[in-house]
Amino acid sequence: MADFNITVNPDTLPNLLTEGGVGLKKLLESLLNQVLEAQMTEHYGAPPR
Repeated sequence: MADFNITVNPDTLPNLLTEGGVGLKKLLESLLNQVLEAQMTEHYGAPPR
């Protein structure tokens, strides 16, 4: 399995627990998208287009 290098938008961090959880939702969405992209890259052997 590949190592993951996760990046977080700094604008998301201050609002993690405010705004009804919108910041947390954005962070989780970003994290999952990055993991899925890494898995697809590993599986197909090429980065996404």
